[in-house]
Amino acid sequence: MALVLRQLLAMVPEPQRLVNRKNIYDWTPLHLCANGGAHPQARAGMISQLCQAKADVEATKRNGTTPLMVASATSQFLQAEALMLNGADPNNCDENGQTCLDLAWNNQKMQQLLVDTAAELGHGVSGVGRQRAYTRIHTDACGEKPALWRTRLYG
Repeated sequence: MALVLRQLLAMVPEPQRLVNRKNIYDWTPLHLCANGGAHPQARAGMISQLCQAKADVEATKRNGTTPLMVASATSQFLQAEALMLNGADPNNCDENGQTCLDLAWNNQKMQQLLVDTAAELGHGVSGVGRQRAYTRIHTDACGEKPALWRTRLYG
């Protein structure tokens, strides 16, 4: 897959515009590669190819989520490592103030990978790395009035 991507990027006159383009959901190609799915080694290779084509590793979605945050939240080890090796900052915060370490609250191996890779690169990692609770109002079937309060956990 990475070879095909390299050939496609070589055919495009301005690859930097293409690799930073967002879809209707505000996802860049790096967000899509970091999200997971089949063939994690190929996706990590595609991340490296996109970064060589000057893709913005700090591109954010509407809620401030970077590709590294997506990889951390979905436990994509190879993609997270590839993003960090290509300059992604693990200390960026989304609109809720969460870092990559916070988003990987349920996976100690991912937290360890983030800390170790950042240490190898000479960076530190901030975040509490644990789940937080928030209260949400659920509406009844008609959606007119709140039916009950429920505490949900998110990472």
